[in-house]
Amino acid sequence: MTMSPTMKPGPLLRRVALAVYREVRFNYWPYLFVLPALAILGAFLLYPALYAFRMSFYDWQALGESEFVGLENYQRFLEMPNVRLAVSNTLYYTALNVPSTLFVSLFVALLLNAEIRARAWFRVLFYLPVISSDVAVALLWKWIYWAGARGLLNNLIGVFGLPPQDWLGDPKLAMPAIVLLTIWKGMGSNVLIFLAGLQSIPPELYEAAMIDGAGVWARFRHVTWPLLRPVTLIVLLLLTIGSLQVFTPVFVMTGGGPANHTLTIAFYIYNLAFGSGLYGFASAVSYLLFAAILGITVIQRRYFSDVVY
Repeated sequence: MTMSPTMKPGPLLRRVALAVYREVRFNYWPYLFVLPALAILGAFLLYPALYAFRMSFYDWQALGESEFVGLENYQRFLEMPNVRLAVSNTLYYTALNVPSTLFVSLFVALLLNAEIRARAWFRVLFYLPVISSDVAVALLWKWIYWAGARGLLNNLIGVFGLPPQDWLGDPKLAMPAIVLLTIWKGMGSNVLIFLAGLQSIPPELYEAAMIDGAGVWARFRHVTWPLLRPVTLIVLLLLTIGSLQVFTPVFVMTGGGPANHTLTIAFYIYNLAFGSGLYGFASAVSYLLFAAILGITVIQRRYFSDVVY
C-alpha cells in the first residue's frame, strides 16, 4: 500500500520542528534582557543572604578560623542582654506606626480622590517624602526635634505657651517622635495604593447610594470601606513588614537611646555585627526576624485569599 502525501512524516516533522524553534527563539530573548538584572540580584542579594545563613551556624571571626557551633546562636537568642527590650520596642513601634499610618494614609487618599483644585500638585507633594533620602529626612527631623529653644517644634509649641520638650532625649517621647517621622516619610506610597483602590470603585455604586439617601459616612461605610478591604490588607502587610525592620531613623536620630528605649531588632543586629563583632549571632537573629516576617506574611496571605475569593 502506498502512503499518501498527507501521511508522510517528513514534512510534518519539519513543520513541528520549525514551530518549536520559532517558539523557543521567541521566548529566548526576554531572558537575555533580564539576565544582567538577575546577575546583579544574585551577586548582591541572593549570595550574601545564603552566606549569612551559613555564618549563623558559626562563631564567625572576621579574621582567623571560625568555629562551627550548630544551632547555638539560635538557642541563646533570648539569653542575650537587651534582646527582650529590642523585641518589646519593635512591637511597640509597630503597634504605634501601623494603625496611625494606615488611618492617615486612607484619610489623605480620600481627600486627594475628591474633586479639588490643583489635585495633581497635591498628589506630587504628598509623594515627595517617599523619594527623599532616608538619612536626609532623618537629619531634617532631628533638627526639628532639637531640644531647647533652638528646635523648630519647640519654637512652634512655644507660640501656644507650652514649655520646650526634649523630644529625642525623653524615654516617653523618643519612640512616638520617630513614629511621627515615619508616618510622614512613608505616607505617600500608601496613599498611592489607596488612590488606586478608590479609583477602581465604580461611580455607579455611589450614585445608587446617593439616590437611596446615603450620606457621606454611609457611603464610606457601606461602599468605600468594603471594596477597599483587599487594598487595606495589602497596605497593612507592607506597613507591618517595614515596621519590624525599622533602622535608619533610629540609627540617625537616637542611636537606640535614651537608655535603649528606641533600640529595635534591626538596630540590635547592627550593634551585634559592627559593635560587638558577633557576626554569626547577628546572622542568626537576622534569620529569626526573617522567619517572623515570613510567618506574618503567610498568615496575612491566607486571610487575604479568603477575603478576595
